[in-house]
Amino acid sequence: MTISKEVSKEEWTVEKLKKMKREELLELYKTLPAPAFEEMDGEYNGHTLDTGSELGNQMSEWVMNKTAMGIWKGKAYTPITSTTGEGYNRYVIDGKERHHLRFGTDMNVSLFDGKPTLRMRYATFKNVSARNDLIDEVRKLDEGIYLCTGAALDENGNRGPPTPFCLTGPIREYDHETEFYFGDEVKEQAIIPFDPKNKFKPNK
Repeated sequence: MTISKEVSKEEWTVEKLKKMKREELLELYKTLPAPAFEEMDGEYNGHTLDTGSELGNQMSEWVMNKTAMGIWKGKAYTPITSTTGEGYNRYVIDGKERHHLRFGTDMNVSLFDGKPTLRMRYATFKNVSARNDLIDEVRKLDEGIYLCTGAALDENGNRGPPTPFCLTGPIREYDHETEFYFGDEVKEQAIIPFDPKNKFKPNK
């Protein structure tokens, strides 16, 4: 598939990305540059995109909004050196914004096309996404809008297919004083309560 050259970058919006299929989003991702490392600094709103199937979209909605992790609102980044940093995910739990699911950041090459990307690696900390070595990647689509991918290891240790999402912002500064809701994810594993009755049930 070829991205139309008639589409100018001024036309890229979250709404436009949400209308695109997963294959189109991944092809677009391959054409984009990595953001400057220190550019990703602050809190960003997150937006889910097409996963490639209706079942996948339903599962994404459940994981991001209907578990004990909370309602996903986005991510946050802070550079620590010129090439490394860290961040957290933003959730709403009990009506209040909470922060957890931390990750380390660096400049690296994409798992999918070997080109430069800003990488988020959850294995830097101790949380549920570290257990399957979830790696997210960020590329810049336009000022204030970033197209991203995420992929984890499956039960056989193979890297799964990338799932696209996007970020917009920053909307405010990184919260350096935040208390991480399920523990600091450094000294010990973050334990998120599990409700056995709250299982994913696909729509018929």
